[in-house]
Amino acid sequence: MLSTLALKARVMLANRAFTTRILTLSSLLAVTLLVLVLIAVSTNTSLFRQKEELIVYPEPPIDTSLPHIVIIGAGLTGLGAAHRLRELGFERYQVHEAGQQIAGAEADGLGFVWDFGALELSSHYAYFDGLLESVLEHDQDRHTRVAWLVEDDAETSVDFETAEVPPHLERFKRLTAAGPDFVYPHVGSSNELAARLAADQATVEFSSTVVAIDPINRLVSLERGGATTVQPYGKLISTLPLPNLLRLVADCPHTPRTVARRFGEHANSLTCDAGRVVGLGVEGALPDALADAHWFAVAGHDRVWRVTVLSNYASTMAPAGHYSLLVEIDAPYADENEVIEEAAAFAAQHGFIEASGKIVSRRVASERCTPADATDILTDVQPWLVEHDILSRGRLGGWKADVANSDHLFMQGVEAADASLAGVPEMTYFHPDFVNDPARGKLTGRPNQRAYSSFRGTSGQQPMLHREQGNLRRIMVSGLLDYFQGPRDPPANDIPVLVVLAGSCAAVPTIASFVGVLQTGQDFDFATVGQHVDRRMFDEPWSPHVVAYSAANRATNWLISRLILPENTAAYRFIAVLEECEAANPFDLHASYHDMDAMSIESDIQFLKIGNGHNTMFDRKFFFDAVVPELLAHQDQDFGSLGLNWS
Repeated sequence: MLSTLALKARVMLANRAFTTRILTLSSLLAVTLLVLVLIAVSTNTSLFRQKEELIVYPEPPIDTSLPHIVIIGAGLTGLGAAHRLRELGFERYQVHEAGQQIAGAEADGLGFVWDFGALELSSHYAYFDGLLESVLEHDQDRHTRVAWLVEDDAETSVDFETAEVPPHLERFKRLTAAGPDFVYPHVGSSNELAARLAADQATVEFSSTVVAIDPINRLVSLERGGATTVQPYGKLISTLPLPNLLRLVADCPHTPRTVARRFGEHANSLTCDAGRVVGLGVEGALPDALADAHWFAVAGHDRVWRVTVLSNYASTMAPAGHYSLLVEIDAPYADENEVIEEAAAFAAQHGFIEASGKIVSRRVASERCTPADATDILTDVQPWLVEHDILSRGRLGGWKADVANSDHLFMQGVEAADASLAGVPEMTYFHPDFVNDPARGKLTGRPNQRAYSSFRGTSGQQPMLHREQGNLRRIMVSGLLDYFQGPRDPPANDIPVLVVLAGSCAAVPTIASFVGVLQTGQDFDFATVGQHVDRRMFDEPWSPHVVAYSAANRATNWLISRLILPENTAAYRFIAVLEECEAANPFDLHASYHDMDAMSIESDIQFLKIGNGHNTMFDRKFFFDAVVPELLAHQDQDFGSLGLNWS
């Protein structure tokens, strides 16, 4: 018995020893394999390189407190995207601009103003027309382009529109494709449109530079004030020069190596026609050949492309007895003084400066790049970028010279915003021939918008002439945009009072307190006017009875005179304007309405004071006959400044 037990014990010990040896060998094998794997990963061996494109990197959660759409660049394309997103009621976006501000024209202290931007705001789009009307308002001059083609001398130039243009001047032919009419801002400069769009945005971060992009994990690294932050994005709308963007993507360690190598090669292959623009301020009379001209394309010179008569765009460009020229010259790497001398010599030799003229001011703009054709590269990189939620658009971001006019650039941003939110096809960037076809006419509105007719206003009023005005904040109502049609949908007739709430009155608590007393839905609707819209007012039970209007940096009188118009108030008998709600409560308003209603039956009473402040209720006809002219005459003031004596 004991011997049997001893034998079993020896067998068990032997098995255990064997098992231990097996486990030890297994552990050694596992450790060895792990070391090999780590070596393979660290040295990027072929073990994983062959499967590299199949690796799926985890996408970090998007913090909903951060912007879902990140826009790089506050030029016309970036601001076009921001404008459209806000127009659609989308608030989770942010614009990052490397510069400290929107660049503008330079004054040289001698009375000359130098504008090296795109001088002609022409349009292929009804949407862009509305933007110009709204944002620039009366601060714009309308021109009919006068352009010439010169070979020997300005005196012998021929009409550019009908001339046979050499291939190297085709870029200027594209400038004329939208027709002969264009706009130039006489306040500010060619960048005034961008400056006003930026001022109307609360989402532009200046001095914010992109230092890295992770297209796999949807992260962008931004440097501002010496600090670097990493921000997740759902969509990235980039206006960085395409070579720079491709290098950032290629430098990301998560980008597949085959893609990184390809993008790096493409970045080095993209080329542009680079040149300089020289400004010449001339003392003396403007030559007769230049009297009505905007610019001369130059056909018979190896390096000079075009001469623009800058002082013919606005009278503020040059002091009396002087004029100014811009000479575009193919000399990207030449010494600045040499470039100036060559431009001056050309201008003098070809009739742009007469013998009696004297150059008294000189300026040279930084190098200007016109993208060369890169169809094959774009065909390769753009689908990959879009697949990874990056939309590279703009003059250098999109790298397409045939859609690089100001209206094209703005609409590239607008259409990129629509594509980012709802996958709406982008016509401008992907179908330039269609957009630029003069036989097609102007492209009309954007998707998801009501096609209301424009308002005529009263005599002397300057209403918004187009339903798609740029700096007005649109409000989403049941998925559609309400274009000044009023809060009733469908429209109702014979509503007693439209209450216009301005100043401190244009707030959700104020409306809520009024709704609690007034017979909203029967007698009263509300219109708020101000520089901002509190969107909470559209999440309340009484929201169908509220419409909001706003425009940045505008006084109450400006807002009311342009937005409360005869056609969108036809359903109301009375219009009440409240700007001081601490001096008038809902009971005052209610009592004033009933007094006005009773007295208007018996007499021709036309206005009545509400409470103790400058708040007033008006007969609708009297409002447009007598009040609106006063608003127009005092547009930079608030309603209360007009006083109470309307008689």
